[in-house]
Amino acid sequence: MTQTFRQMDYLSGARSVHGEVNAHLRRMLDLRDQGRTSATNRELLCATADVAQLAAWLAIDGQEYTTAKRHCRLALTVAEEAKDHGMHAYVLGVMSYISLHAGRGHDALKLLSAASEMATHAVPPAVRSWIAEARGEALALAGDQRAGLSSLHAAEVAFDKVTESTAPPWLAFYNSPVHAARLKGRCLVRLGHANAAIEVLNDSLRQLPPTYVRERGGTLIDLANALAQAGEIDEACRIAAQADELSRATSSQRNLRRLRELLVVLVPWNRSACVQELASRLLLS
Repeated sequence: MTQTFRQMDYLSGARSVHGEVNAHLRRMLDLRDQGRTSATNRELLCATADVAQLAAWLAIDGQEYTTAKRHCRLALTVAEEAKDHGMHAYVLGVMSYISLHAGRGHDALKLLSAASEMATHAVPPAVRSWIAEARGEALALAGDQRAGLSSLHAAEVAFDKVTESTAPPWLAFYNSPVHAARLKGRCLVRLGHANAAIEVLNDSLRQLPPTYVRERGGTLIDLANALAQAGEIDEACRIAAQADELSRATSSQRNLRRLRELLVVLVPWNRSACVQELASRLLLS
């Protein structure tokens, strides 16, 4: 059921499943401590932590950050009880994205440092790679471009060891090079490497499965930002308009906010017809 909800989120957005996921989480919590064997109970705890972190991501997409933090704290507690170091490290990374979205790179780094320390345990390489990529974004926001590039390189090195069989179900989206490239492109945008980001993001868009609608919208926003950095304003506006369609189709409040933030980047060109049209589309519709 958790995996089904995850796929529905990719296709239709968080709003389409958040109620069902929260009910699913309550059912999972009610099943705890009912006299099972220790092995069975650990599997249940790991599955519960997965549902809690999924609920956190859904809340993040809806800009409900207080709710997201509550779900993350629950996921951390359950993962710690299950001694699931991989999930524990991953959820710390999820919490760091709340700070990343707020532009607080230093706060994100504190959480990611703890996640990196946890990831020194026997955790899947996909977790280590994902955390290193997030750390690259946080370093970029904190103004340390060189360290950010180094962390991005570490993410790529760790990803070389990722296989479909070793990536945990809750990080299955990260077992394909296309998803790694999508996140690499976003990190390159934050690092200000526009031309490299444009190449990587265009490649990932060509390969993203059609069922990843929300992720495609987010990738288009990253691409629009990279194009704006490169001074390709007409193309940035065209791509942003495509992203707006997908963001509205999935009711992604996070992506819609990112599009409005793009307008700030485009202020120097606010007399351009394409920027005015995009602003009208984003702010008045």
